[in-house]
Amino acid sequence: MKIKEYQKKIFEIDLNSFEKKGIEEKLEDEVLLLGGIDGIYVFDGKRVERIIETKEIAYTLGIWNNELYHSSHDGKIYRTRDNKIIGERKYMVMALAVWNNELYDAGRYGIYRTKDNICIFKRDIPVTALAVWNNELYEAQFFNSSSSISRVGDCISIARRDGIVYGLAVWNNELYDAGNYKKIYRTKDMKLIGKREDWISALVVWKNELYDVVRRKKIYKTISGEIILDFEKGIACVLPVKRNLLNFIKL
Repeated sequence: MKIKEYQKKIFEIDLNSFEKKGIEEKLEDEVLLLGGIDGIYVFDGKRVERIIETKEIAYTLGIWNNELYHSSHDGKIYRTRDNKIIGERKYMVMALAVWNNELYDAGRYGIYRTKDNICIFKRDIPVTALAVWNNELYEAQFFNSSSSISRVGDCISIARRDGIVYGLAVWNNELYDAGNYKKIYRTKDMKLIGKREDWISALVVWKNELYDVVRRKKIYKTISGEIILDFEKGIACVLPVKRNLLNFIKL
């Protein structure tokens, strides 16, 4: 399917009419990409549609230089549009993040600069989440049933959690965390802003709102607790993107 046909089908967009009316900015609206068990899906707030088929679960998603990247369970990192392997790790990739204009990946092996496969911080315990906050890279490490959240480089813990941190996200200039401890905290002062009946697999900021994913299935608006999506195929990861990024994805 060509990209223009896809955009018309999913978003009911007539590109020609948009150009004539001078409102191409509507293509800049954010959508959510979902990593599922058999592909990558797009969610516009109302509908879910698969845009790329994969042979395995897309465990992580990331954007770097207007390119979409994803990883599989066996440690491979792909440039999504042509499925080119750009990195391969010994263990599963648990997080992707862009910091100082470079793409980084992390897992049980430590933190790598992805493009040249250089390990910048070796770890003997799993790195389960990454986030950029105040221009610094932060990580969550899991060891012996608890997690530590710290700034990469100095390893000084700013928070500890009983369980695994699966999500780190920056919202309104503050860092938030969530995980299998079923709660969402403002990290620096441990202010509780939400809790769920099951484990939380991801945090994401979308359209200036904070959302959490519960048990890789349901997406909640964190503050109100409203469920905006219940996806039976499963949600391994989430990533907000501008609609026009879909032009860079080979369908």
